[in-house]
Amino acid sequence: MFTHLKQTWGMFFSAPSDQGQTPAYVPHAVMNHAGQLIMGYNANEPRPPASLTKMMSLYGVMDAISNPEIPFDLDTPVSIPALITRLRPDLASFKKLSPGDVFRAGDLMIGAGSRSDVYGLTALALHVGQIYLGKTPREENEQNESFINQMNAQAQKLGMLRSVFKNCTGEPADGHLSTPADLALLTRALHLTFPDLSKHALGQAEFSIAELTTATRHSSDFLRQNRNIVFAKTGYTDSAGNCLAVCDHPQTPEKQEPLYAVIMGVKTKPVRDAMMDTLLTHARMRIQGGTEPA
Repeated sequence: MFTHLKQTWGMFFSAPSDQGQTPAYVPHAVMNHAGQLIMGYNANEPRPPASLTKMMSLYGVMDAISNPEIPFDLDTPVSIPALITRLRPDLASFKKLSPGDVFRAGDLMIGAGSRSDVYGLTALALHVGQIYLGKTPREENEQNESFINQMNAQAQKLGMLRSVFKNCTGEPADGHLSTPADLALLTRALHLTFPDLSKHALGQAEFSIAELTTATRHSSDFLRQNRNIVFAKTGYTDSAGNCLAVCDHPQTPEKQEPLYAVIMGVKTKPVRDAMMDTLLTHARMRIQGGTEPA
């Protein structure tokens, strides 16, 4: 139903980008505060989600932190597992992490959300996976499997019915798929359920976690340059293209409702960001004009 909303968008989306793509023909979804999909193209088509996967992983971490029955918070020490040695070195954002190192959970969350670090995220995943397995220590592979099972169970509970996660990092894998609509639903759930934790992990334009890295800026230029963006997650693989998920919540001229937007499969980052800006602008105009959600 959302594939051909372009008929009503011609004046906004007719000009091609410098990469031969236009927003109307790139997989995307824009969801409103009520959870209605107000704009989309191929919004329900399963695609490789790249590092947008980390939003689902961080949702699981935040859920554990928010559970009063689980002794886990931002200050909990988390050990870097030996499992990271099986990951591709080029996936690591932080070069100082080695098996056995211990860091604050909150710092590892910033690394995973704002810099897309896979080592720190894997450490968090295994830590939480062990929590769900009980007090008896288990092998790292079991901890990893426990966390991935939890990810998929939580995705189904959120209504992400076309998503299947095979890992917590977003590395390409057979059957590891999600959709723009599912990921917009996840972005909304992060904002509504864990507003402070989402801002902490995914929404800091500038930060300092010197124990881990000299990097001090969020990986998303779009977030850093747009004060209306509460949090964002970037992603890229050859199969997924450039992807971006954002929570957009303007506070002026008067506080407006938040929007949750996801765009996938764009050829370059600058074009992706320009397309996201176009999508959000048009979505706001649809809402202000009283247009009914599709």
